[in-house]
Amino acid sequence: MPCASFAKQDLPAFNEERYKMVNILRAGTSKWPCQIEVHEDSVEGGKVTIKRFPAQWICNNHQEFMEVSKPQQNPWQELMLQEWMGQESFRDAIDMPKAAKASKSYHEVSTGDIVISSSTIPEGDLFDISHSLGTPGPAREAKALPIFKSLLRTVSHLHKSGLTHSNLKAESTWLHKMESKEAQCLEVWLSDFGMSTAELVSSKAEYNMYTAPEVASAAVVDERSADLFACGVLGYALAVGRYPWLSTKPGACVAFEFAKKHGISKFLSQSKCPAARKARMSVKYQEILTALLELDPAKRWNNWKQLVID
Repeated sequence: MPCASFAKQDLPAFNEERYKMVNILRAGTSKWPCQIEVHEDSVEGGKVTIKRFPAQWICNNHQEFMEVSKPQQNPWQELMLQEWMGQESFRDAIDMPKAAKASKSYHEVSTGDIVISSSTIPEGDLFDISHSLGTPGPAREAKALPIFKSLLRTVSHLHKSGLTHSNLKAESTWLHKMESKEAQCLEVWLSDFGMSTAELVSSKAEYNMYTAPEVASAAVVDERSADLFACGVLGYALAVGRYPWLSTKPGACVAFEFAKKHGISKFLSQSKCPAARKARMSVKYQEILTALLELDPAKRWNNWKQLVID
């Protein structure tokens, strides 16, 4: 994925007097130091979401950044993609969800940080939401299913643009409250595009619970299909309140080894968690999870093409 050639000085200055931080939605860490904040707009009176890339990490431009550290998560790539995806022509072409409002990048002069500003104010990330949906069972699933479907629609829109996310996880999946005449709903909004790629990339064996199992054996991975596997893990967490397994690294997790040996359908029906048993999880929800968590990436992609997500 080529990055734009702009540097810090090419970005407009962030109006620091206009905005005042209200709270931090996600604090930066040593592994991913970008911080997500909510700021009050003193001019228009509303709030904006700010994603902050610290000066000591981002360097002056893409080329310098890559020469110094060459990490997998590239903030300059995220800046480029956020700018590109904010263009009206792009948004119209793929019918982008309403929650994905245009973003704008700035250079904060006093700190040297780069910030991305968006008028979308998330309710929280999927990690937070998954802990607030109540006891596993039909009532929880009724709340989880619309969020799950919104996630799948959002990822589908991204794939239509020729991009994959490649780093889907609960912390990069935000929820925005939408109001309509009919009802109130939560719509998914993605962040953290620093690992985003074109559709096919060389396999990178970095394992966690979201990692598609084919990275262990495939020289080239279809990241679209890998994104779908991560969606399946997130869908399971929404319904159940915990992850289906801790890692997909061969031999690292008993739960995933069971799924590999006996298949996803049996895993869902035999899981120790009550919400994953057939009596507690609807047939429709199980069908979606079975399709997305298919271990064979080609079959997973074919399953996805046949799924109907309203």
